[in-house]
Amino acid sequence: MIINDVLLYILVFFVALSLDYVRGKYIKAVQRGKAIKAASLSSIIIVSSFFIASNYMDHKGLIVPVMLGGSIGTYYSVKNGSSK
Repeated sequence: MIINDVLLYILVFFVALSLDYVRGKYIKAVQRGKAIKAASLSSIIIVSSFFIASNYMDHKGLIVPVMLGGSIGTYYSVKNGSSK
């Protein structure tokens, strides 16, 4: 079970990282009036958020990889996506 928990923590970290990166792209798409791109990205945001929330209900310690992944994802989105 420990290996499964470690894999879950790693997976949630990367989902949170991706979620915040996609959220940055979603905001840009909305600002630029790209409705289809924004709608597609919102679906990814909803599915990713559901995955994180449903796993958090059983594993409260997942808040740590969510915070770390989210912070890194937001940083990467702002740092590398500001001109795109």
